[in-house]
Amino acid sequence: MAVAKNTRGICSMSKFPTIEYDGVSGMITGRSAEQVYRFLADEADMEGRSLEAAMHRARADILMEHPTAGVRDNDIDEAVKKWGRNEP
Repeated sequence: MAVAKNTRGICSMSKFPTIEYDGVSGMITGRSAEQVYRFLADEADMEGRSLEAAMHRARADILMEHPTAGVRDNDIDEAVKKWGRNEP
């Protein structure tokens, strides 16, 4: 897979997911959060940070097993600031 640059010039091996927000709470939807955690896990793997990658994958797996309407998490907020293209 080729390395791609997003609109902010940051290199990535995968595409940052489209972020959806819960209409009631304004939080990022559980499905979007799951996708962001998987993206962060892939990025951490690519940079050799296996423990961080495992933690992000575990968070994604929990959201897949136990769906939630909205998620608020600093890791996701920082990822949206760094990688996101569709912030509210």
